[in-house]
Amino acid sequence: MPDVLKHRILLVDDEVAITKSLYRLFKNEGYHIDICNSGFEGVKVLKAATEPFSLIISDQRMPEMSGSEFLEKAEAIAPEAIRFILTGYSDLQAVIDAINKGKIHRYLTKPWNNDALLLHVRQALRDVEMRRENERLNQVTKRQNRQLYELGVSLEKKCKERTHAVKESNEKLLSLNRALEESFSGTIQMMLALVEVTNRPMGGYLRHTGRLSRKVAIEMGLPERDVATIEIAGQLHDIGLFGLPDHLLSAYENDLAGDELKRYRQHPVFAAISLERIQRLSGVCDMVLHHHENYDGTGFPNGFKGEMIPLGARIIGTVSDYCRVVDCWPKERQAIRKKLKDSHGISLDAPADMKTNQLLRTVAEKILLGGINKRYDSLVVSAIISVLRKETEAVLEKKSGAMALDDLRPGMVVPQDLVLKDGRLILSQSTTLDVKSIAALQRFGQLKMIPEKITIVSEDM
Repeated sequence: MPDVLKHRILLVDDEVAITKSLYRLFKNEGYHIDICNSGFEGVKVLKAATEPFSLIISDQRMPEMSGSEFLEKAEAIAPEAIRFILTGYSDLQAVIDAINKGKIHRYLTKPWNNDALLLHVRQALRDVEMRRENERLNQVTKRQNRQLYELGVSLEKKCKERTHAVKESNEKLLSLNRALEESFSGTIQMMLALVEVTNRPMGGYLRHTGRLSRKVAIEMGLPERDVATIEIAGQLHDIGLFGLPDHLLSAYENDLAGDELKRYRQHPVFAAISLERIQRLSGVCDMVLHHHENYDGTGFPNGFKGEMIPLGARIIGTVSDYCRVVDCWPKERQAIRKKLKDSHGISLDAPADMKTNQLLRTVAEKILLGGINKRYDSLVVSAIISVLRKETEAVLEKKSGAMALDDLRPGMVVPQDLVLKDGRLILSQSTTLDVKSIAALQRFGQLKMIPEKITIVSEDM
């Protein structure tokens, strides 16, 4: 558990045996523990504290000042601390009233179960850590925004004082903006690379979703600013899944129930909350939040229907379902058929000699077509089918073959996933090469991490 030694816990109970029991329970966890024998003493300790408390645990029934009264005062002194109250069953109504007033986070009945209490404490402290980290990131963002603002003010002042240097100053400012955009894009690509290291199919799936979402947005005639935002949202839309058990990463809603279904349905909300703190990603949040809304209103988290769902979210929801089949489904034919039947109630007849990749694309298209006006917007489905047809036609028009890394040129296409010798994915199927990707491939070649020649398709072969 990270930063566990930095957590301070305040125990307040007039019964020494209770505080000693709790102290013994927590001491092996590495927390710093303060003990008070009354609410008045607890208030004094909180006021005198030079370091914040992460958690306060108080008994309810104490002379002179009850636990709920003490915690109400504690909330005013240390509002960031999580507050637990220990109570007997006879005091439950008083505690419930206190909870409803927002002063207490959780109540625990006596006698308590040690394992359950430790679990509650660990969860509470993880929440504290997440909140502190969010506050830290928020401060970083504010500081960076302030620095950018100050830079802008400085540039404006220089422009007024030196009118003859306006053109030069503008060029410098444009260069800075380009550098910021490239840095921002590089950060996202680094995030995706880290995902691929831990979960190669998921990393390839996110890249594919972003790339194909961009093409669909262009096909639908959206302006470049919206196209770029949709591409980023496609790359980040499922980051809320990370931290959930591995089997939920590839789960479908119909396969889940109970707590697992509840946790799965929360992932767009978690992702949007994480992204909204980054000013540059403000346009991405709504798309990520609503990418699981269904066109007929049966989706989540808000049950939006039709055009109430942001267009970017409709595009990403459709494209991500297609890419999940193509990138994350099993490659064995029988497993493909079973998954299709179990998850979607659809059977599929396909020629026995159809290649696996083509079979998966056929399955994915059939799912999209079957979900029109239920899960998907028909206009978006039409756009993605059009893009896929154009990609297929473009590949058929080009020739394929092995080419030396030094002979690669922008515009050439990698027809299949390209992986390092250790199995890590570096380029997904159908990626069009540009100057940066070619330079990266050549560096990998110099390190002997990929073959000296790779298969590409090009009109010039």
